[in-house]
Amino acid sequence: MRPSIRRALLGLTTLALAACDRGPQDPEPGVALSLAEHRARTISDLHYAVSFAVPAARDSAVTGEVRLRFTLAASDEPLVLAR
Repeated sequence: MRPSIRRALLGLTTLALAACDRGPQDPEPGVALSLAEHRARTISDLHYAVSFAVPAARDSAVTGEVRLRFTLAASDEPLVLAR
């Protein structure tokens, strides 16, 4: 086999192996999949209202408020919004 064909095949094999699914990866920090799926089943028509108060002094804390409005389907499980 000619060296150029051999290099091309090696390159294609490497690309094919890199594209293969390596199975589930460790999830990043955040909401557990089961909690996200429960929210998706029970919450609809979700709207956010977010406001911030940014003080003039840079060393002062920024405060804020989040208001949620949604429709909640009947569920025997409690609704968890934050952990």
